[in-house]
Amino acid sequence: MIVFSPGQNYHPLVILLFISAISSFLSPAWSLPQDPLRRTNQNFPYTTRGRGSGVNNFLFKDVKASNTATFEPCPTFLTNIPSDIPTFASKDATCWKSTEKLNYIEPLDLRTIDLAVSRIQPASGLSEADPTWPGWLFVDAGGPGAHTILSGFQRLSYYQKLYPDYTIIFRDSRGSGSSEPESSCWDNAYEADLAEQEKSQELGQSMVKGRIDSAETMRLEAFKFADRCRNRLGGKDSILPHLGVVANARDIHSLHTKLCAFYGVTIGIGGKGLVNFHGESWGGLLGQVFAVKYPNLVGRFVLDSSTALHSPQDHTKTFLNKIKDVHDGMKKCENYCDASDACSFKGSFFTTIQQTIDDLSNPTSTAASVSNDDGYSSDDDDEDFFFENDSSSGENRKLEELLEYGYSMLYHPRKGLSGWVGNVRFLWGKPTRQVSQSTRAVDLVGSNEMEAQVGLTTLVENSQPSDRSRFTLSIKVDTPPTAPVSKRTDHQVNTTSNLLGPSAAVLSDTENSKRGSKFDQSIVHPIVGGMGLSSTVITCVDVVSFGLEDESAAGILAAFDRAYVISPFGAHGQLANWIYCLGFGSDDKSFEKVPVPSAPIVTKNAILFVGNKYDPTTPQRNAQGRPHGEQFFSKSFYLELDTVGHGIYDQEPWDEDFEAALLEYTKKGKIPEGVREFVYSTAWDFEYGAE
Repeated sequence: MIVFSPGQNYHPLVILLFISAISSFLSPAWSLPQDPLRRTNQNFPYTTRGRGSGVNNFLFKDVKASNTATFEPCPTFLTNIPSDIPTFASKDATCWKSTEKLNYIEPLDLRTIDLAVSRIQPASGLSEADPTWPGWLFVDAGGPGAHTILSGFQRLSYYQKLYPDYTIIFRDSRGSGSSEPESSCWDNAYEADLAEQEKSQELGQSMVKGRIDSAETMRLEAFKFADRCRNRLGGKDSILPHLGVVANARDIHSLHTKLCAFYGVTIGIGGKGLVNFHGESWGGLLGQVFAVKYPNLVGRFVLDSSTALHSPQDHTKTFLNKIKDVHDGMKKCENYCDASDACSFKGSFFTTIQQTIDDLSNPTSTAASVSNDDGYSSDDDDEDFFFENDSSSGENRKLEELLEYGYSMLYHPRKGLSGWVGNVRFLWGKPTRQVSQSTRAVDLVGSNEMEAQVGLTTLVENSQPSDRSRFTLSIKVDTPPTAPVSKRTDHQVNTTSNLLGPSAAVLSDTENSKRGSKFDQSIVHPIVGGMGLSSTVITCVDVVSFGLEDESAAGILAAFDRAYVISPFGAHGQLANWIYCLGFGSDDKSFEKVPVPSAPIVTKNAILFVGNKYDPTTPQRNAQGRPHGEQFFSKSFYLELDTVGHGIYDQEPWDEDFEAALLEYTKKGKIPEGVREFVYSTAWDFEYGAE
């Protein structure tokens, strides 16, 4: 036995043996066994760079990584994505991979990640050498997990309309798109894609009919999901604590510091030294976190449909708070319907929808043959394409589809309301034409050309349905991955796709043996990968409290019932995103919690919040009707469109006064005078966007 006496010098080998003995005694072998649903049985080997980006994204694999700003031509694939600006050329864009710290908190953690960055020159033609050049502006498309660089290229005219004199900086957030680290809980993009497609189906029957059994299935699936993520991304070298929004805010600060050095600008001095930022949805939350941590660096800040700063504090409360906006959004859609003779539910919008829900909830209801305007009839014996592969009953799956797509429609009802109303009874009945069904499913939620161009389903951007395998916008990948993407005219709407192309060879024999109808309908792209469930992971690591006092199946069912009474669409549409965070423990959470100030923060410049009055996923006002931004920032203003949807991009053309106020701020920095919030009326044709 080693006995130490004070003041005596010991040989280093003796000290080493003593430390080794103590370490062995305190090793995990002596600890109590962990809950098997919260175990960590392996170490994540993220010790160096190069483990991949986002969810199997290889777009920036050949771009040089550097600690300093070093721009080079962007990948050919990226510059060949059709932009909404016909004159846009690859020479207008340059790219860079910035090497950043994985862990900003622990100095001894030397691991690094590479962030994908793209730079677009000012649309006005203003030279960066011109003394009047205002500098650069960061854009974050939210998600979390969105491919900001890809969507930024597609929406370039929108951002350049708002900021014509700025150099635009698109950056994929850590763990997203082309930025490291890899954030997938699955070993390959195919498995991650299938998991996302089946996210809701794996949870069993609809909660409306499955009740306590479905609640228990959901509870177990939530723990299984967290366990899978923990086993792959957690352990001794876990990256889960480094995926949160605060780490992303520190990335913005680091990138800005490097750009200041690149352009010879003093950080924090003058307009160029400040951080100019445009964030959407989760990107708005990122902007708020940055403003709290670096208030003296806030320059031109526009936060569109921002996630509330306090939303991670209580996950269940956030879930329930969203539901009222969904209900009110449906009421607004009723107004649009009643104002148009083209709406078949005019004067009976809610009555018809509620009757449809009741009929699908009650299998004994008699609606033997329901005809619709397209000549379909529910008593046909033809193959039920929409529900043929479901394990649950046809009626139950139809109820799920009705609720899912009703909720998805609210993201962009200006594009999707007409199609959804036309499909309510269509979803209730049984389609007889397979191609028409597939086309209708796409029309139902609108389309997004950017996502189609890179081989992703339209539903990634426009909605959050649980199962996207039945309708995919695909492009043929018959050429090497570096070849330009085919034009819009080459797109097909079909029930199968060949998006994996040559990259399918990377799958093992076991994985290839799993090929089947679901594999053929995969939306994974060989270059840009997919989102998988990275959005859920990034959200969950920031959740401070799940907020459910009773986490049993009964407690889950009770919370769902509370939400369902307010809005069946909101309760069902948000259910999986809510429950999937249940299994994440304290060791999985971000090292730095989202900062929520107890008193309003004073920022260098005013922050402009914009949004829609009825937002199905990020409500812009609290229960008292006060805009969220006002609570945390003393110099903030809110411009609101009196309409339904998530984000103002798809609300164009805007109200003239709204657009004028927005451009006064984005172009000139002028803030509205007088009151701090402004509501602008909107009007649009019910048939807008209908095929």
